[in-house]
This record gives sequence, C-alpha cells and structure tokens, in this order.
Amino acid sequence: MFDLNFYLRYRPVEYDFYQFIRLAECVYAETTGPNPGFSPSDQPLDHEFIRFSQAPELCFRTQSVLDVKVEPEQPKQLHLLVSAFGFYGANGVLPPFYTELIQQRLRQGDSALKSFLDAVNSRTLSFLLAAWNRNRYPFIHERRQRLAQSSSFRGQDIIAGFAGSHAHLFETEPVLHQISNYFCGYFSHQRKTLVGLNAILTKVIGVNVKITQFYAQHYSLSKSERNRLGQNSVRLGEDCVLGTEIVDGNRSLLITTDPLDYEEFKSLQPDATLYKRVLNVCLQYLGIGYDVSLQPVLKAKEIPPLNLTNKGVTNPIRLGYNSWLKNTANASDAANIVFMLAN
Repeated sequence: MFDLNFYLRYRPVEYDFYQFIRLAECVYAETTGPNPGFSPSDQPLDHEFIRFSQAPELCFRTQSVLDVKVEPEQPKQLHLLVSAFGFYGANGVLPPFYTELIQQRLRQGDSALKSFLDAVNSRTLSFLLAAWNRNRYPFIHERRQRLAQSSSFRGQDIIAGFAGSHAHLFETEPVLHQISNYFCGYFSHQRKTLVGLNAILTKVIGVNVKITQFYAQHYSLSKSERNRLGQNSVRLGEDCVLGTEIVDGNRSLLITTDPLDYEEFKSLQPDATLYKRVLNVCLQYLGIGYDVSLQPVLKAKEIPPLNLTNKGVTNPIRLGYNSWLKNTANASDAANIVFMLAN
C-alpha cells in the first residue's frame, strides 16, 4: 500500500519543492483536521505546520528537498531541510564565506547565526509559497475544499464570468458551477459544438456518450394550428398538415450512453440526482432552444428479472423505467428507454 507520509519522511528527494509542500499539507490536514496549515503571517513559527532550514554546504545538489524530520518537542511540525533558495549555501544570496563561517561556528557548537538566518529564511519561503499559490487556481480550489470553505474566491468569479455562470449558481448548484469553470473554454465559446457537449457529458456521467444530431421527435399540434377546411392551415405545401402531430428533427439531440451498471442506470432516470445534473448542464451549455433526449443503456447482465409482486426486491417495478420481459437467452443490452430532459 502506498504510504504518502512514509515517502515524504524518508524519500523526500523524489519530489519537487512545491509539490512536496502541497502533499505535506494534505497529510497534515488529514492527521490534524481542517487547519489552515500553511498560512504565512505575523505569527510565531511554531504555529506553522512546517519549518525550513538551509543545508550549510557549498556543494550543488540536484534536488531541492534533502531531508524531513520531526523534532521531539514539536511532534506536529515538520522540519524540512532544503538546498534551494535561502541566504547561505551553494544557492544562497550571501557570499560563500558566510557559509564557511556557519560551518566553523557549528563545529564549535555555536548555532546562533544559522538559527537566526533559518528563522528569517523560513518566513521568506512561507511568503514565497503563498505567492506561488496565488494564481494557481487548481491548487487554490483543492486547498479550499480541504479547508471546507464554501464561499467563492476571486479566481472562480473571473472564470465564471468567461463561462457565463451567474453568481447565485455557486450557492444553488456548486457542482454545476465547478463543471462550468472546468470546461470554461467550451462554455465561453459563442458557437456550441458537439465535441464540447460530448466532453462535458462524458465527464459528468462518467462513461463515454454518443450524441446524435437531428433526432426526429413527434410534436403535438394545438387545435389552432390543425387543418380545418375553409378556415386555417389549408395551403398545400406550406402549412397544411393531416393529423394532430408532426415529426421534426431540427434543434433536437439524442444522448446515448455506453452500457451502464444498474445503479448508474438508475441515477439517470427522471427525478434522480445525475439526471437533474445532466439536465442543468444541457440548459447551461445549449440554452432553452433545444430538445434533448437521454438514452441510458443498461448492460444485459444487469437487467433485473420481472417481478410483478414486488416481494423480496429492493427496487420496485416502474413500467417504462426499469422493467423488461427478459428470458434466459437475452444477451443484448437494454437500449430501448429514452427520457426527455425536462424539469
């Protein structure tokens, strides 16, 4: 089993400096609760979950993180030994003779100069990491989820503006708000494409989908639009219709999923959570001018047996939703259910 804490403690050289701090903060949050973790400010260094110190050497290291340890007097704080940045060392800003002076004082048991420079360097690296994290929205979003912060931040508001999301969407539909931000490139494009909708729905549903354009549907005509001899709708080739309905495929789409398990199939039925999410995504991406149908496909081995008594079953029979006349020789997937996406 992969133990992240073990790798961070005993194999730190395998990680980049910024990635190491990010993973270490995740481990710290899991063990101590949703604390701010790394929040550089005017507070004692003992309150931060990690403390930095510089390696007093003049050799050039290939890695930025050299060692990690935990002091007995501060078991909840990581002590990180780095070779990058800092005031002294091979990559330090001070001349090399300061490093030689620190080495000489350490051999004599005097660590005052090193401790002072490490304290200043630790706070400097804290603000450096805060600046690095400032405009990296995926890491900001990850950290805010870990800290259970529910309000939006400036980066989300900017991305939501490009995606066309409203401010209240973050409070009413936080998942849809995240989807629109993640696919901001597709949502911000003026022309909505089949490729964009396919990519979004594949991510939302969790399986590959196929979208059929110009999916013909039956539309009922109101009484005022029906043919009445001598009154209205009597021009042949223009508005005369024999019957009470028409078949039209303009602005109509059919979303067909790959074969699903029964629980996934159940979540795509009307009034289910995933069904409503797909509906909201289509409304957000396409607008209100399209008629979209959803065809969830159920795997053949997942088709439940017909039980009209509803005794001894956890899923009641719903005609037109989850009931089939199945025999033992039926080996084809169930693809004969189509739902109209509507509120």
